[in-house]
Amino acid sequence: MKKYFGTDGIRGIPGESLKEEIVTKIFSSVEKILAPKSVAIILDTRESCEMITEWIVKGFSEEVSITNYGILPSGSMPILLETFNEDLGIIISASHNPSEYNGIKLIDKNGSKLDDDLEIQIESELEKVSLPENNAKIKNSTKGYDIYLQYLKNVNEFKFDKFNLIIDAANGSAFKIIEDLLSAKNAQFNIISNNPDGKNINDNCGATFPENLQKNISNGQIGISFDGDADRLIMVDENQQVVNGDLLLTILSKYLSEKGNLNGDFVVSTVMSNYGFKLAMNDFGFKLIETPVGDKYVAEAMKKNNAKEPKNPIFELISTLLVALVLAGIIRTIFFQPFGIPTGSMKPNLLVGDFLFVNKFSYGFSRYSCPFSICPIKDRIFFSEPKRGDVVVFRHPKSGKDYIK
Repeated sequence: MKKYFGTDGIRGIPGESLKEEIVTKIFSSVEKILAPKSVAIILDTRESCEMITEWIVKGFSEEVSITNYGILPSGSMPILLETFNEDLGIIISASHNPSEYNGIKLIDKNGSKLDDDLEIQIESELEKVSLPENNAKIKNSTKGYDIYLQYLKNVNEFKFDKFNLIIDAANGSAFKIIEDLLSAKNAQFNIISNNPDGKNINDNCGATFPENLQKNISNGQIGISFDGDADRLIMVDENQQVVNGDLLLTILSKYLSEKGNLNGDFVVSTVMSNYGFKLAMNDFGFKLIETPVGDKYVAEAMKKNNAKEPKNPIFELISTLLVALVLAGIIRTIFFQPFGIPTGSMKPNLLVGDFLFVNKFSYGFSRYSCPFSICPIKDRIFFSEPKRGDVVVFRHPKSGKDYIK
């Protein structure tokens, strides 16, 4: 049974539930159990990060080389470990929690979080372990930032300049690198909540507070919101509608399946996904695997079932939405057209504000059948004269309101 490691590392309020004595002993135990020779550290923007870094260093002996790569999203750690051949990664962050909290995540050489057995083993040594007489030395480096930024630039050839983005950086670890990335990609964007002061991370902003995006988004924009360590994503459309994780996962799963890239039709989620999501997965014929809460359990299940992790979920989502818009335009042009009905008096089962979908094969096609009236059609073609009992839909030429007769 674990006492300090939770579903996502160690977390608490520094000086209260997260104490220096425990942190130093944990890392003395880490050195004894894992025997790393080199350690990479990254941080978010909380003011307590530097203090916790000092506690961690006190737990390691002089045999261990430690490099502080500074403020970076947690997703950068596997890249740093591989690029700089580090033995162990340490992420100092409390993710989406308020600024008074902080936490510590351990990442092994392969870029994965430690399994439960290792965490139990580390905790079992705490009563027996002794602190080193000579502590490790730590050096600071900006090379990790440069490497990760270049990695993001190279990750695909997506054309950012085609979209108008608004980014909520949560005053967290993505605040600078996302701006540098989008600038390098010539994106049209603006960023909010990107002025961290050590205390305002996740403060009425970020993925856990989509209201910040909702009140700042404009027509034609796509809203993207990160949390404190940028491992959580929430999106908002131009109508201020929140696109949460379940919906994003549904869209991505369907898209990957249609592309033939959903390995084995497996989809992995935690038990926190809602019932509607589970029904959607069943309707699509996907094999849903549920795990305990914690991304490491999701990753383990994906690896076990050879599930596919999309490299660029944001880009996959945007591509899917564009395809959906094109399909909607084709359906509206050739098959059906929705009309808003402002009065229900003509048909008892219609309510004010209802939509009536008209089969276009019944009344033919004109230039107005196409979006923005772009069809090069003169008059009306493929139509038949209305008969008694037919429902006729027409649009008022001045007010633009739709009526039925």
